[in-house]
This record gives sequence, C-alpha cells and structure tokens, in this order.
Amino acid sequence: PRDPTFAMRYPGRKVFMDLGATKFGDRPKDSHDTTIGDARTYEDMFSRMGVEFDMKMGWEVRPFGQQEIFANMAKYDPTLVGRTCHAVRPAAPAPGHLDNALEILAQIWRPGDYFVFKLDIDTPEVEEAFMRVVLDKCPHVVAELIYEEHCNVPELVKCCWNGHSGSTSRQYGAALKRFQHLRKLGVRSHFWV
Repeated sequence: PRDPTFAMRYPGRKVFMDLGATKFGDRPKDSHDTTIGDARTYEDMFSRMGVEFDMKMGWEVRPFGQQEIFANMAKYDPTLVGRTCHAVRPAAPAPGHLDNALEILAQIWRPGDYFVFKLDIDTPEVEEAFMRVVLDKCPHVVAELIYEEHCNVPELVKCCWNGHSGSTSRQYGAALKRFQHLRKLGVRSHFWV
C-alpha cells in the first residue's frame, strides 16, 4: 500500500544501493518470481508501493561483466538502464576505499532523500563490516535496510544448509537485537536468514 506521507517525508531523490546486485537474468518483468535477494523483486515491490528510483547502484563481492548485466536489464525493463550504475569492481567496506558504497551514499545524501541499502553478498565478514558502518556512521542516511543476516541457526543447518553453519558464529538472538536497535534509530529494517 502507498504511504500518503511518503512524498512529504522524502521529497528528494530515491536511490537504491544494492550490494549483492543481480545480473537480472532472463525473467520477464511480470513473472512474479519472488526470489529473496533478487534486485528485480525489490524493483517490483517498491514500484507497487509507488516508489520509482531515480538511481540504482549495484556492487557484488566479485567483479563480473557489465555488458551482460545491462543486456539482461534491458530485457527486463529498458528504463532501468538509464538510471542504473553497476560497479564491476568488488564492494569494499574499508574506510576511504573507492568502492565503499556507504561512504558514497553519505557523500551524495541530502535531507529529504530516500536511500534504500540492500546488503546480500553472501560473504559474512564483509557484510558485518558494512553493518558496523550502518550502525556507527550512517543511520541518518539509510532510510530502509534490506539484509540477509548470516547467523547460526541449528534448525536451518539440518534442513536447508547441507549441514554447514556457514562462517559465522553470530546467534539468531543477536541478529534480532541488532535489527531492533536499527529500528529504534529510525532505519526501516528487513532481514532474512
């Protein structure tokens, strides 16, 4: 549902920063595939809420070919190509690094802007570093956070993760507390494990 106060609260730019960006594949725009983590899902979701992004920026944990991304994006929705910047270098959380997406957001943010930050690069140590930046330096910049939380959930190890708990010792309760804290800071936070 559309929020009638959204335009008043966010009269500025609408920017989607996607760390763990999709290559868009061959899925048609109206196929209603709701693959969690897929940028197309969020493009569709925000569009249904009346949010059209002025700019989308995408990074991955490893580099890949920009031609493939833009060709697939044009098949999905030709209007995305003109308002999307896709980095072909890996995202980096180190302070001062050229590919630190949160520092880029902080530099271009102005009051009234609506910035969505999606973090799903399946590399827990890099994601944790970005989450520390969100918590410590950027809660005023990120209006909405979408995050795949990598935490140790024994029930999922047995049924869904092929017996591996991943490379994190973070417990599910700690993940919930972090997201409660983010919401207290005013960041609309969504996560899955």
